[in-house]
Amino acid sequence: MYPKPTSARFWPRIEIVEPYKVFTVRSSPHASVRKPRALDAVYMTVCLHGETEETVVGHGTRVRKPFDIGVHPAHELRTPRTGPEGCHIIGVRLDMASTRALETANGGPLDSMVLDGAPFSSQLLRLASLFGKPELDVPATRAEVEAFLALLTARLSERAAPTWLQMARRHLMQNFRNPVRLNQVAGEIGINPIHLAQTFKKVEGHTIGDHLREVRMAEVLRMDGPLGNAAIEAGFYDQSHFTRIFKKATGLTPSQFRDRLDRI
Repeated sequence: MYPKPTSARFWPRIEIVEPYKVFTVRSSPHASVRKPRALDAVYMTVCLHGETEETVVGHGTRVRKPFDIGVHPAHELRTPRTGPEGCHIIGVRLDMASTRALETANGGPLDSMVLDGAPFSSQLLRLASLFGKPELDVPATRAEVEAFLALLTARLSERAAPTWLQMARRHLMQNFRNPVRLNQVAGEIGINPIHLAQTFKKVEGHTIGDHLREVRMAEVLRMDGPLGNAAIEAGFYDQSHFTRIFKKATGLTPSQFRDRLDRI
């Protein structure tokens, strides 16, 4: 549990990107709100930096780390509190069509939940970087939001995926820091490598190699300490390797991204 908040300072920025409302919120360390806030629609929120602790009525208290995706159904009551570093969040208020698509993928009404957004890291970073520009590029922002929602819809649909595919995903999450080969994963779960590769891409929306790069990139950004050490620990060859992958995914170097994020 975090200590009692010393202040409640939040700096929101809200943009209308029809049919969505897109926003960012930067908070001071140990900031909180006095009363639970009820939502008027379905929201998705993502921590980019720092941690938050949130108490959700009916679901208890949970801690969210960077790249965790919060799914907040309409009328959810929650009280957020930030950690010692403060927090930087981006979020989207969904329209009815997007809400229905997610409910269909979920097999019913959406419940309050937290999903690991590491496999979507480049998508989330590109969306965040758009807020660092002097003027928001509305068409580009809408395209990134819709691409993110498509990935999220696929993730919710994964509950109906074959058991062996879920086993493959767990294997990748447990071993991403080490070299991983397709034949190795296929052997672990007893599936033909070609069938594994084709099914994984169809369900996840990207290849196993892409999945590993996304997860490793998120892991680097979650860690403290020198960037080079974090890159190696997360499974990259060195800092240069991480920087190349990061720039290819976002169009920015890590330092350029941090500068842009600071301007949000």
